[in-house]
Parts: sequence; structure tokens; C-alpha cells
Amino acid sequence: MDPDSNQASDDVSAIARVLAGEREAFRGLVEKYQRRVYCGALRIVRDPDEAEDLAQEAFVKAFTNLSRYDPRWAFSTWLLTIVTRTALNVARARRGQASRRIEDLPEPFEPVEPGAGPRDRAARNEWAERLRKEIDALSEGMRLVFGLRYEDGLSIEEIAKATRSTVSAVKVALHRARKILKERLKEFSDFA
Repeated sequence: MDPDSNQASDDVSAIARVLAGEREAFRGLVEKYQRRVYCGALRIVRDPDEAEDLAQEAFVKAFTNLSRYDPRWAFSTWLLTIVTRTALNVARARRGQASRRIEDLPEPFEPVEPGAGPRDRAARNEWAERLRKEIDALSEGMRLVFGLRYEDGLSIEEIAKATRSTVSAVKVALHRARKILKERLKEFSDFA
């Protein structure tokens, strides 16, 4: 059986238990998705403390609106939509303020292979650090859709729904982000 369908089935089962009055079942969903929700908020607001607050707010919204969840969508997609919209509202509200930068982004990259030599590891680490900086330098919109697609694994349609955008706008933003990153990282062609 497909691991994704097992995960979806587990989520739907937990949601049914919560809706039946077993509120403690929601804790398992929080534990399962807290890192993804936090990273989704952090990608938008770029402040670890604010992202933590937004993640908590998103879980509260999810809990209070759980009866409105549509099981045709993955619960993770629904939850990421909530945190994305919540964080975008905060980002829009403070748009006139200088944006804050963070020093430590969560590590979204695969570790270097265990058998890799020191030069390979150093080159890979240099590439990963440069990639993080270049992703951070993308516009807010490109950074958001890029992260939802490549870090969270959402489909184009799911991203469009989460960001209240069109499929074509998401495709354009992803295309431009990839093009910019490819150009900026061309010296690392072995890794890109």
C-alpha cells in the first residue's frame, strides 16, 4: 500500500476521533506536522519567534475549523494552506516595515553521502549555503511558491489554492525562480 495513502488514512482517522470528542487525538496531528507548519510560516515572515506564534495560530485555526476540513484534500495541504494564508496576512500588514532576516534557516537539504570525501563534503556544504542565500534573496512571492513546491511537496494546484493565486501565476513564479537560481548558481553546475 502507498505510504502517502496510509498517512492520509491515519490523518482522517485522527480527525474523525477529534470530531467525535477525543480532543487529545489532535495532539498527534500537531506533533506530526509542527515542523512543516513552522517552516511554512518562517519562509514567509522570516522571523523564528513570529513563525512559532503563527504556527500555533494555524493549529488553533485548524482545530476550531476541523469540521470544515474536506477529506478530498490531504490534511497536510489544508494545514499548510491555513498557515500560508495566516502568515501572508501578517506579512502584508507589516509590508511598510523593513523586512527582518534570519541567520539560521531550517536545513531543507539532504545530508552529504556518508562515503563522500572531505572535498566533496566541503563543496556540497558551500553549494547548500549558497543555495540557501539565493533562495532567501528571491522575491517574497517566488520564495513562497518555491518553498511550497520543493520543500513541502505541494502540487501546482495546491499552491494556487493555498496562495489564492492562479495555476498559471504559480507556474510563472516557479519558472522564474528556477531560472534565477540556475543563473546565480551556474558555477556549481555539478550540484544544481
